Amino acid sequence: MTVAGRWIGDVEGTPLELLIRSSLLGAWEVRLTEPGGRRAIRWFDDSGQAREYAAGVLSTGEWRPATH
Repeated sequence: MTVAGRWIGDVEGTPLELLIRSSLLGAWEVRLTEPGGRRAIRWFDDSGQAREYAAGVLSTGEWRPATH
């Protein structure tokens, strides 16, 4: 899988990491992870759907690009 974007942020007091990856088969994964390891993963058929979903998440809190 190829990483398309990674951000670190805070949504209503909860620190989160947002990761967007694409697979060789053309599927897109958007993953939200809390520091304790709890995750929410959404899969999309195309990059437009993944970007739209990620944009909605990014609009809900304070985010910055991850450096690692």
